[in-house]
Amino acid sequence: MTHTIDSIVSFQLDNGLSVVVIPTQSPVLALQLWVKTGSMHEESYLGAGLSHFVEHMVFKGTEDYTYQELFKTVQNAGAKLNAYTTFDHTVYTFDGTAAAFTTGLAILNNLGFKPTFPEEEWAKERDVILREIALYADDPDDRLDTLVLSTAYRVHPYRYPVIGYQKLFEQLTLDHLKQYWQKRYGINNAVLVVASNLPEEQIRTQVTSVFGTHHQRYMAPLWIPDEPLQLIERSQRLTGNYQLTRGILAFKIPGLGHPDLVPLQVIGTVLGSGESSILYQKLRKELRCVYQVDTSVCAELYQGLLIIKYTCDADKRALVEQQLQEHLVQWALDALDQRAIDKTYRQALITEIDTNRSASELAQHIGWVKINFDDFSYPQHYLERLKILTIEAVQTVIHQYLIPSQRVQVSLEPIHQNTPSATVNPATAPQQKLATFELQSVRLVYQRCKHLPKTHIVALFPTGALMETPQERGISHLFATLLTKDTRRQSALDIANQIDAIGGRWQGFVGNDYLGLSIETLAENTTLAIQLLQEALTQYNLVPQTFKMEKQAQIAALNDLQDDITYVGLQGLRQQFFQSHPYAVSPNGTQKTLASITLEDCQHFGNRLIQANNCVLSIVSSLPKQFFVDALEPLCNTLPTASSSNRILNDQPFTPKPTERVPVHFQQAMVLLGYPIAGYTHPDFLIGALLETLLNEISSVLEEPIREIHGLAYTVGATRILGSQLGLLGVLANTKTEQVDKVHQEMIQCMNTLLTRNLTPETFTACCNCLKTNRQIGLQSIGYRAFTAAHHCLLKLPMKDYLSYDTRVDSITLDDFIDRCHDFIKKPIVRILTHHDQ
Repeated sequence: MTHTIDSIVSFQLDNGLSVVVIPTQSPVLALQLWVKTGSMHEESYLGAGLSHFVEHMVFKGTEDYTYQELFKTVQNAGAKLNAYTTFDHTVYTFDGTAAAFTTGLAILNNLGFKPTFPEEEWAKERDVILREIALYADDPDDRLDTLVLSTAYRVHPYRYPVIGYQKLFEQLTLDHLKQYWQKRYGINNAVLVVASNLPEEQIRTQVTSVFGTHHQRYMAPLWIPDEPLQLIERSQRLTGNYQLTRGILAFKIPGLGHPDLVPLQVIGTVLGSGESSILYQKLRKELRCVYQVDTSVCAELYQGLLIIKYTCDADKRALVEQQLQEHLVQWALDALDQRAIDKTYRQALITEIDTNRSASELAQHIGWVKINFDDFSYPQHYLERLKILTIEAVQTVIHQYLIPSQRVQVSLEPIHQNTPSATVNPATAPQQKLATFELQSVRLVYQRCKHLPKTHIVALFPTGALMETPQERGISHLFATLLTKDTRRQSALDIANQIDAIGGRWQGFVGNDYLGLSIETLAENTTLAIQLLQEALTQYNLVPQTFKMEKQAQIAALNDLQDDITYVGLQGLRQQFFQSHPYAVSPNGTQKTLASITLEDCQHFGNRLIQANNCVLSIVSSLPKQFFVDALEPLCNTLPTASSSNRILNDQPFTPKPTERVPVHFQQAMVLLGYPIAGYTHPDFLIGALLETLLNEISSVLEEPIREIHGLAYTVGATRILGSQLGLLGVLANTKTEQVDKVHQEMIQCMNTLLTRNLTPETFTACCNCLKTNRQIGLQSIGYRAFTAAHHCLLKLPMKDYLSYDTRVDSITLDDFIDRCHDFIKKPIVRILTHHDQ
């Protein structure tokens, strides 16, 4: 059953079907139809198990076979028929003899491209899958696997089980399946794999005859969201009727094809492959705190996990995790030698050889290579890289990936233990304890983060639209950038080299009412970070060449944004709404105002802004508070102190312009509605936050009627442009020029519906939960924590409000929400962008 790369034949039919033929010496036949769609491609139905349901339903009847006829035909051919679904593909397999080749082609053709989805089978198959879901829920290993994925991934579809969640699955209709199949099961989105001893010409002819009648379908590229960088360890505990604790310690690793997967496979072997592995020896033999432990490298197309799985008594879980956290890296380094690399190579070689054991395994292996790499030499290259791998390369990868910030810990524990049913690590619910104090008129906010050995410091100043003159709009942005460049002691390059050397992050940023500097480093580099921050604020040097370069870059960025219809639309809406008020211009400024700003303007602006009584310093760190009291005192003593803080220069009243219809060069059109909304310090700020969440997160409010039901828009959503006291809620939809009036009417109707008390308590509760969850997700980031606390302090809001965010959201009732929305959702201003050839 051996094969060589050169013997594999790959071709494509005119309609786009890819065909792979693997010559074998056996009369056994393996046919596999790989459809390039899986649970991660379910878009609006992520988590419902739509791909898996389609896989089940296609067996229930096709154009040429009833359910009974299908399996009778397979049985009569002495063959086996099966299927499975993964994150990114669905595979239908037919195994038999070469004599069943014609039958197998007909069967796979019907399953993939001619299903009828009989309605009478719908309810029955639905019940079958519900039972399957219940079976998975009852299996501790399956539940543990689901738990680690949902904890490791917050955004990427890998977080959802392929089979789906029961509550989401129960909402699927037969039409959902038909629509999904129509969208994803195109002939040009599939690969047919044939492993057989039949002549190539016969295979080519028959495949073309059977599959060549289908027409290509347009396969729209799907957007798969990138998983944001994990900043801190995540953990989750669940309890149940278990006898033992089952746990996983996992680390984020790259996806398929990444060169680091080769040394990572060695690490997996070193840690937990067999009884000779270091984890087995340490945890099972020496400490006797586990019953089983093994390690696996699970890499998917986009990302992967290095997983350490163990079982232990409930009272040993803490010890196991402590040992792994404290010693894993050193254990891996101690156990790493050339023998470990050789062992991994041999295991990989044996695995590759074993794919030749049967036609089915061979087809499975080559199909997987085709789908993921489209390069049949990939396994050979993988083995070659593994063979020449050095110990030093593996050591580098150990230090790169086995780090606390990329760690994920989950466990299933016996219910009788005094363990909460769900324990959330600071990654999902950071300890909301903070201290506020002053040093020489500088206000400081400190938050401890013991679980991540890093420091993030934000220096925030009141400025922005209200504190810039009309002629210097955008100067806050420009000055914030310049603060990160040259000082009187060091050049911008010197500073950049220091930041890069410690792996730090150093940036200036602005909003409508603030300017900030932030620096993030490992905790061990905090002293250097404070030195750089002190230099930036007290010894900044506005070098003419740097000033010119950064001003040009800011103007270029503004020009680039003119090719973004969303920016053009929103910027036009804010100008139309705010009119002569400073908020009419974004913090980026305009090309005209930026062009007129001089180096001297920036110097005067800095003198006016950088004062102790203007400054808020916000720190999130694993280091204790007293360290920063001592370390920041020189900075606070050096900042100049003025008699008054930075003053508001321009906050006049304004009258919005009701309606504007504007021609644009974009192919698409856009409809925007503008409503006044509460700013940061307004008592109704959370009402605005809930309203924005409702319009973006709850599809039934805006997206479903406009996009899904009527198909009037490509995208719909809402965003807030916020100042201290007031703001603008922009509701927008991308559409076609000929549909703008219909979209406008439908958007108005959707917004007015919110005022008629048709909003259900369930929907409102879901909205509140979304808002709280989004904030908790944000609080994973020490940078987010530092900024939000600093901004709260800068606006002189009670810090107890910052700490009690969730409680304040929960205190808002549905009636309160609707009543307050009446103050905001009145007659909106309207801005319509329509396509115009220029």
